Parts: sequence; structure tokens; C-alpha cells
Amino acid sequence: MTPKTLRKERAEKFEAILKEFEAHPKHLANEKVREEWINELAYALADAAASRTEVRGIEAQADRKVDAILALEKQTRAKEAAGEAWRGRELLMPDLLPYGDWWHKKTGLHMYGAKAKAKVSADWLKAFKEWHENELTIPSLEAALESNKKWRNVISTPNVLTRDAIALQAAPVVETTQREEGKSSGYYA
Repeated sequence: MTPKTLRKERAEKFEAILKEFEAHPKHLANEKVREEWINELAYALADAAASRTEVRGIEAQADRKVDAILALEKQTRAKEAAGEAWRGRELLMPDLLPYGDWWHKKTGLHMYGAKAKAKVSADWLKAFKEWHENELTIPSLEAALESNKKWRNVISTPNVLTRDAIALQAAPVVETTQREEGKSSGYYA
């Protein structure tokens, strides 16, 4: 509502209150009754004025909330455009964010699909939580991803990597030495 509309509404309300009090001539006859009517009139007018002020305050508060929501939406869209955010990132706990960001960076997938109305994949949350609980490192996840890519064409969920990454991380590092060309290993057949 515009301030002009609010003033007009308030004026109409005041006018209606005054007409109601003028319709009762008894307020002029007795001094005590007259004072009571004046007090009632004052309270009624104050109520009418206060209600409009309260509505303005509520409208202003709602406007501020909407502005804040729109600002957050704008920030989110800017982050998505810059590749810093992806759909579903807001659902991850801070300790799972590195895993989610890595997975999104490697696959380009979003947590709840290409459509905004798609359901959130609980598998992702479960996988990231399991990765965190097992203290998997990004290099072990990358190794698991590369080994899976060799025999699978598509990796659609992070659960696929969980067991492989755990196994790769737990496996001891074996250093192999290659012998030089032309030198014997000492074994004779």
C-alpha cells in the first residue's frame, strides 16, 4: 500500500469513529459521561492510528526478509555460475563439504539431479559420511575413481567408490625396483 492509500484509510476510519460518537447526543449532557465518551473516542482513535503503524512495521519487516532472501538467491546463482556452488551443497555438513565438492568437480553431478524438483539422493549423504568416518583421503578417492573408470563407462553415485577407496587406502605401499636393462637379477634357470 502506498502512504496516500494508508492516509485515506486512516481518515475514513477516524471519520467513522467520529460519526459514531456524534450520533449519541448524550455525551454533551452530563460532564462525567462526556469525559468518558471523550476518553473512549481518544482510545478508539489511538487504536485506529496504532493499527496502521503496526501494519507498516510488519510490512517493512516482511520487505526486509524478502530482500534478504532475494540477496541470498542472487549470491547462490552467482556462485553456481562461477562453479563454486552446486545444487544440494547446502545440505552437507561442513566436514563433508570437501568430499561433496570433490565429487561434483570430478563428475559435474548435482545432489538432486538436473531438475530442481528431483529428490535429494540420500546415497550421496551416506557415501560422504562413510568417507568422512573412514578418513578417506582425496588421493585414495581419485585412485578409486580412476580404477573404476577403466572398467565402467559411467559412475553415477559416490557409493561405487567407497569400498575401493577404503581398500586402496588400507593397502600397504609397495615399492618396486626395476632392474636395469641388460643386468641379471641373479636368478638362473
